[in-house]
Amino acid sequence: MRLGTTLAFIVVVYLLLESPRLTQLHCPKDLPEFNFTLNESSKSVTIYVEPGNHVYVRTCYKRLISCQDAAPKVFIDSTVSQSAVITVPYWLSCLCVEVYSTNTDCRRSLKCPSTDSAVPDVNDFWSTMKVKLESANSLTMISRCRSSKTEISTALCWKHDGHCTVVFDLSLVEQVHELKREYDISAVDKHPQMCVQWSLQGSQNISCSFTSEMSSWMADFELKKQGLFVYINSTVAAKFSVQLCKLSQTTCEPTGHNHSLNTEQGIATFHLSVLSAEERPCVQVWQSEPALYGRRIMCPNYSRSRYGVYVVTAIVCVLIVIVLSVCFHSLTKKGTAGWLHVPRPILLVCSSEDSVHISAVCALASILQGELGATVHLALWAQSVPSECGIRVADVGPLPWLYGQWDTVIEAQGIILIMWSLEAKRAYKNWWSEKESVKCLHQKDYISQRPHNLEDFPKYKFKRIEKHATQRPDVFEPCTVIAPVFKAALTCLMGALQENKAQKVAFVSLHGQNSSKDIPKAFRGMPRFCLPHQFSGLIQELGVKPRLSENSKFHCWTRLLSKVLCFWLAKQLAKRLKATLQ
Repeated sequence: MRLGTTLAFIVVVYLLLESPRLTQLHCPKDLPEFNFTLNESSKSVTIYVEPGNHVYVRTCYKRLISCQDAAPKVFIDSTVSQSAVITVPYWLSCLCVEVYSTNTDCRRSLKCPSTDSAVPDVNDFWSTMKVKLESANSLTMISRCRSSKTEISTALCWKHDGHCTVVFDLSLVEQVHELKREYDISAVDKHPQMCVQWSLQGSQNISCSFTSEMSSWMADFELKKQGLFVYINSTVAAKFSVQLCKLSQTTCEPTGHNHSLNTEQGIATFHLSVLSAEERPCVQVWQSEPALYGRRIMCPNYSRSRYGVYVVTAIVCVLIVIVLSVCFHSLTKKGTAGWLHVPRPILLVCSSEDSVHISAVCALASILQGELGATVHLALWAQSVPSECGIRVADVGPLPWLYGQWDTVIEAQGIILIMWSLEAKRAYKNWWSEKESVKCLHQKDYISQRPHNLEDFPKYKFKRIEKHATQRPDVFEPCTVIAPVFKAALTCLMGALQENKAQKVAFVSLHGQNSSKDIPKAFRGMPRFCLPHQFSGLIQELGVKPRLSENSKFHCWTRLLSKVLCFWLAKQLAKRLKATLQ
């Protein structure tokens, strides 16, 4: 029996002595040699091994005596490839690379590039950090890397309006271990808005772990005319203090005296006088005995105290706007002819028989005469109804009527408006061809004998027909007045150009119907207006004026109101003209 026990003991000792030697037979003598490169943008590590090695490679986060896996290991067969790329989830300062043989019992080669450097990615550090409320007296922060290698500051802060104002340095009650930091919070005011703020490399991470059930007192405030009233409701007997302060981005700087009050279980009231409402101070409240870390900050809304003034001011402004609107509407409702007018007569010449063009011309004439009180001469209106001079087109004919109206408007310092169109461009070419075919002698005789008095129109009509019947048998053939009146206007316009008297002629075109490029080059130097968006410029060209006397006591205000009304009128009339074109 003793012999068997002795033999068994000898075998066990032999196996224990020989097992390391057997294991080392399968392990390389030297540690695997390798190199690696880091890519922070992609959070990846590229590892290179020497030829002839069959090894495992892995990334890990180094601790004091161990290295926790950061990503799954990768096998490298150097006969196939000598490198491998490993992507890590978090880019931390304790990231390391480890290479070892396929035999897990062999020694391993470990390299850590940045164990003592700053945190590469602060966001990854916050993502791996865990905050745990161990009990009502202990708070723990756990990190993946050794916290002693990083410069982390901890503070107690009051969270309000999206900010967290520091109220106490929590590092005073901090204990730092390898991977965690412990805080004694037994004397901390555990309000839901009382949070813990960690700061690292200019970045902050805030954790609010307290609940309302953990707080033993509540505070509220009210802003009145007499000042600021602070109400405290406590479930325990304690001493509370309040103080005004000036809030900044990080702290609340005290500005007034410290007011303290002992209270039993119940409500305590503080009255603070706010001397300068423009500075808009806040108030900080804390439990002073037994002392609790942290101060609550409350900022009243001082704008509420001025709501009454703002409301009255707004009502007065609304009433003023209503009165001005009623006065302005009363002026414009009667038509601006009672306020603005065009003193000079206007000769409006139509150039096309298209229905849209004729409607636009008639609408423009109605606007100028009805709204602005202008004297408008239009052949379409005077065709059967006598014009301002008492002469109808049918009585004297289109050409004499146009010549007479042209001279009348020019002598009265008026303006001639020619409505241009695509048909006008073709009519101008035909008119120019006819003009070139007629002899210069006939043209001079035709122009020199043109009457200048309205009483001579009937004589002139029959005299021209008798004299030029053989040369121009088609002078009065058109069945409407538009074509002959337009040709006569071209003749007068060419004569005015030769005499340098064409400053009182302007061209008007319709948007979408034609453009200024359609106007012949001979007339390009004259004013041109495209309706309806240039209607304001047109009425300014017509010389619109207020009906009040120029020697009025309120001449400056009159001119200002006239410009406002002119602008408003241009907008309104442009809409009417646009509706007519549609």
